[in-house]
Parts: sequence; C-alpha cells; structure tokens
Amino acid sequence: MTELVRVLYVIVTSLSAPVIIALLLLAAWVLIETGKIIREANDRRNTMKIWRKYIFSITAKNKSREALQNDFFSLKKTPWLVKLFTVGVESNPSDRSLVGLVMSDIEAKVRKTTDRMKLGIRIAPILGLMGTLIPMGPALKGLTTGSIEVVSEKLFIAFSTTVVGLFLGGICYLFFTIKKNWYVKDLTDIDFIIENVFPDEEIENDKNELNNINVQLRQAYNEN
Repeated sequence: MTELVRVLYVIVTSLSAPVIIALLLLAAWVLIETGKIIREANDRRNTMKIWRKYIFSITAKNKSREALQNDFFSLKKTPWLVKLFTVGVESNPSDRSLVGLVMSDIEAKVRKTTDRMKLGIRIAPILGLMGTLIPMGPALKGLTTGSIEVVSEKLFIAFSTTVVGLFLGGICYLFFTIKKNWYVKDLTDIDFIIENVFPDEEIENDKNELNNINVQLRQAYNEN
C-alpha cells in the first residue's frame, strides 16, 4: 500500500510543471484573443454607423427592392458576418438553397469562434484548481519535516495558479459574452435582410400569380 501511495504521489507531483506550462500557454492565447477582439471591436465601431443607416433605410420603405439590393452590395464596410454573407450570396442572392448553404457556413464559423471561448472558460479554472491542489501535498510534507521554505514556495505556487486560472476564465467569459451579443445581432440583421431585400423568387412568383388572378376576377366581376 505504501508503494502505491508513493507512486501516486510521484504522478501527482510530476503534473505540477505541465499544469503551470498549460496555464502560461493559455495566458498567451488569451492575450492573442484580446488583440483580436480589440481589432474586431474597432472594425465594428467604424462600420456600424453605415450598417445601421442601411438597416433603417429598409424599414423606411422609401426605396425599391432593386435599389436596396444595389445599396447592399455597394456597401464598403459591414460587420464580419455580413461580409461573409455578401461574398457567399453575391452570385444569386434570391436562390434559397444558396442562401441556406451560406447561412450554415456562417453559423459553423460562429460556433467555432464561440466554442473556443467556452473551452477557455472551462479549462482555465480546472488548471487553476489543479495548480492549487498539486503543491498542497509537498507543502504538507514539508510542514511535517519543518521545512518552511518548501511550504512557502508550494503555497505561493498554489495561490498564484488559482488566481491566474480564475482570471483567465473570467476574461474568456467576458469575451464569449461580447462575441455572442455581436453575432446574435448580426445574424438577426442578416435574417431581416433575407426576408426584406432578397425574398424567395418562387414565393414572389406565387404572389404575383395570385395578384394577377385577383385582377382578372375583379375585371370579370365588373364586366358581369
């Protein structure tokens, strides 16, 4: 039994360095993501004024559908997801199968981006907790032998990894919330554009046929 405990002690203590390295790598990744989100926030700030103006022009209903389509494809600055939508449907924006395929690709990119943040939210506290518990064994062992230096060193590692893990997890959660709000708004705007600027051709043809039938019926009724 003593040998098993000793093996377990060696395994646990050997995880200390990998956990610290993983936390440092996670911190570097969060730093990179911080730069990305600052750049994206700056891009959105420069584009949202023009983009919201275009959205309001749709609700005003003072332009034809063709004019709105031309204005949409002539926009130079749009949010990231809208830019992906523009490039994807530019060849035939009224084709519902193409629009559906493009929207699926956009949603996949959104999930990929937000899932990275979710992973950071979960992993950072786990690494912090591991970094806290692993040094406790050597710290308690040093306490029994009267080695105060070992105790202070291990406790410093334990508390430091806890703080770093929680801090990184909080940053990842903040970034996840910001990105989620951005992308939900952009997807809502894209759905609004699909319904009001690029309607389904078949549905529009059916509406036109119904209108023609109604006109013919009214003419026939008036003649009688």
